[in-house]
Amino acid sequence: MRPRGKVLIVHGLGEHAGRYEHVARRLNAWGFVVRGYDHHGHGDSDGKRGALPHATRLVDDLADLVESAHRRLDPGVPLLLLGHSMGGLVAASAVARGRVQVDGLILSSPALATGSAPCSSC
Repeated sequence: MRPRGKVLIVHGLGEHAGRYEHVARRLNAWGFVVRGYDHHGHGDSDGKRGALPHATRLVDDLADLVESAHRRLDPGVPLLLLGHSMGGLVAASAVARGRVQVDGLILSSPALATGSAPCSSC
């Protein structure tokens, strides 16, 4: 059976891909193939926790994964990014910079304005 699409989950700060198992199961039930990964310095990945070797490391890693996903997908199967919090920032940045080509971008509480106050009176 041909999948409805492939969803690549991009997790948030201090998280790991395993935290999205329940999301993956739901998406699977709806006919989507799901893949997750751990950012550099998170979960089971290499790297010092909370540190990046260079500013674009997370976007570079995502670009590599998207390229790999495109090679493995059947033509016509849409590729979607689902980014939460910091993962939303990484996914949005990769798309905005033209580093990745995807068919859909889903952002859950993306960390787009990290320097702003949560309310105007704060």
